[in-house]
Amino acid sequence: ELFCGTSDTVAPWTEAPGWQRLVEAPVGLHYFPGGHEFMQDQRPNILATWRRDAIGRLLQRRTMEAAMLAARGVPGMPGGLTLTPATPKAGAGAGSAAGPKNDLPLYAVRWQQATPPIPSTAKNAGGHLVKLTSEPLSEGQIADAIQATKNQLLVVACQPMGNVFEDFEEEQRLAWSFVHFVQCLLEAGVTARLLLVTAAGTTGAMVAGASKAVAMEASELRIQRIFVSPTCLQEISEHVAWLSAAASRYSEESDLWFREKPGMAYVPR
Repeated sequence: ELFCGTSDTVAPWTEAPGWQRLVEAPVGLHYFPGGHEFMQDQRPNILATWRRDAIGRLLQRRTMEAAMLAARGVPGMPGGLTLTPATPKAGAGAGSAAGPKNDLPLYAVRWQQATPPIPSTAKNAGGHLVKLTSEPLSEGQIADAIQATKNQLLVVACQPMGNVFEDFEEEQRLAWSFVHFVQCLLEAGVTARLLLVTAAGTTGAMVAGASKAVAMEASELRIQRIFVSPTCLQEISEHVAWLSAAASRYSEESDLWFREKPGMAYVPR
């Protein structure tokens, strides 16, 4: 990424495209008001631009990785994926490495029953629900969410417009809607806990991948993911309380899956 001052007489912005000949990857050009010392005055804007582009690149990378795994035959069923908890096998253990190989993709997750956590005496402050779709959130919704971060968990429910994703483009738009929401939170300078609630299925995983990319770049945001049934997601307004309590109860887990609402929690291992 290349940043230029539009009034810089030492390194004129008109010569900036010439840097492309020195590297193979595309160079992103960014122009800001100011002279040769423009970075002093434009530091907040430069940081925001860099953060936005970094999140975008990570999201693109995770999307490509997901597409490669799908092409390699990751098991799934059209319309939804039933996640089956891991079942211990006889003789499994440290000495079973030489046994027969499991027919698993390059990257596979086993969901195991979560160990019940030690009861906490901390009071659950509840959650503020943000219904995220492929359409951008309004300014009012974003302002309410920013205000809620002062004392509440943000419960971000990822909902397709028609309860199921119509196509891959809708998944992309929802993921970018999430990234835009995150950018608004960062620009507001808030430190927040986000609980991303999405359906357990073969579709809709892109926004979950985007949330993992955000966690790498934005330490101000603590993100947990909970996977629930499509029915639970459709009735999300009725389940905010127990979902918020579950996030607090299993605060050390980044991912949780509930087959029932509420019920036994499963975690990836």
